[in-house]
Amino acid sequence: MPESSRTMHKLPQRMLTLALFLAFATAASSNLAGANVEPAPLTGKNAYATIHYEGTDRDDEFFLGIQVLLQSIKETKTTADIIVLVTSSVRTATQERLREMGAKVMVVEPISNPYKRQRNYSPSLDQTLVKLHLWSLVEYDRIVYLDADNILLTNSDSLFNCGHFCAVFMNQVSFHTGLLVLKPDLDVYADMLDKLRTLNSHDGADQGFLVSYFHTLEFSPLFNLSSTKRSEAKLNRLPAGANMNHIFFYEHGHWERYRKAPFNHLAVPALSIAYPDLHITTAFKPWYWYMYTWATVHWLWQNYRDQLGENWRESFWLRLISVLLLSALCLFIPNQCNGQCGGVANVRPINGRIRKLWSAAAELIGVEWLQALVSWVFIFVSAWLAIAVVVPPLMPPRLALPLFSIVQTAFLFSGGLKLFCLLSGARYELFTATLMAVGGFALQRVGLYAMSLSRVSPVTKVLLAISSVAISWIFQSRCFLRVGRSASLPTLHGPNSKVCPHCHNEIAL
Repeated sequence: MPESSRTMHKLPQRMLTLALFLAFATAASSNLAGANVEPAPLTGKNAYATIHYEGTDRDDEFFLGIQVLLQSIKETKTTADIIVLVTSSVRTATQERLREMGAKVMVVEPISNPYKRQRNYSPSLDQTLVKLHLWSLVEYDRIVYLDADNILLTNSDSLFNCGHFCAVFMNQVSFHTGLLVLKPDLDVYADMLDKLRTLNSHDGADQGFLVSYFHTLEFSPLFNLSSTKRSEAKLNRLPAGANMNHIFFYEHGHWERYRKAPFNHLAVPALSIAYPDLHITTAFKPWYWYMYTWATVHWLWQNYRDQLGENWRESFWLRLISVLLLSALCLFIPNQCNGQCGGVANVRPINGRIRKLWSAAAELIGVEWLQALVSWVFIFVSAWLAIAVVVPPLMPPRLALPLFSIVQTAFLFSGGLKLFCLLSGARYELFTATLMAVGGFALQRVGLYAMSLSRVSPVTKVLLAISSVAISWIFQSRCFLRVGRSASLPTLHGPNSKVCPHCHNEIAL
């Protein structure tokens, strides 16, 4: 056979080999891409949903939480709708902002809470039963409900394949309603409204009612999140990784205990994270900056918030400049000595009655103890002023934490130290006080930085928190004692000294 004929004969075989090679390469590249593959199309009509109502003192906080939740859902590139049920009390501007973020806003009527007479009832939970309206949205095949203090970490559309009602048990006795999967049903909706009159609610709100209504959920089968077939079971339990409580992280300082299939491939072994209230405080909510020095898991929430386009920098600089100007004004207020005491750098004339009270207290408990007590009072007051007055609770932590350190230190070493000198008659030196302020601020920032380090166990972080605050405040209190060494008390006056009638400093005859 001629060479050209043999070449033509092998051409189909070579083309087949090339096609097989390309098919294999394409499959291999798809497997390598893994996380970049678009989620598979959903069957039916599905929606992520949340609720928002107003009329409490925490409206702005939960509205911020709703925005962060919507941002986290949008980043999963889901094809499902995003719904927000709101009551008529929600401001028009709030509704417009939700629509701008791509949510379908549905205005619904509040459902009267029948548990108002319970001892544990809280007015802030009065409208939580609005959640029951989700069962009336029969235009959807499945709804995944999320509370405002939740975020999605990855595409979670597999939840839409769960049964008619699905929830996560975060403890052994009751499930949590921060994440629910439900099939809307008008019969169930009507039955729920009817059962509100008879069923108990352990918390006087929606969670207690739903736990009572679906009391057999704990005996239901566990739903397999890897399933691609929609379950039609009446009830399904969801694994903890479907909605992880952020507190679980701090038990061991890592997620390894929860790293089980199908969550092994995720940086955080969960589809979503919940930030519920603690029984002792609400400060653990992720929109408060107070806990960001050591609450590592809060930064997951903050990363979504950073993409909302908020503008806090103007507020930050306005507050910072105002505090620094006020502190400078306080520091540079001259004394009114009129030169009679040789220009001693004291602050202002003090009231003679206050002076006598200070002297009596010093004689009663000792001048050192009195100075230490007053200095610690100033420390706590300045910290409280920084937290409660100057730094807004919703300010992003990257701005709030430095501002807190600056404000607390400025208040302490301008107003606090100045007032301390007024009370005790101590001499006040601006240069010394400035050095003390810089030292106190440096100690605080080093402590806050150490507490924010990742890969540090929770016990270590708590110890760092306690030690850094203690060392900083001990240093600051010693600064007061250092200034207080020059204090002059009437009982200490010798025959060769007298008290200046203007600034009440002890001066030599």
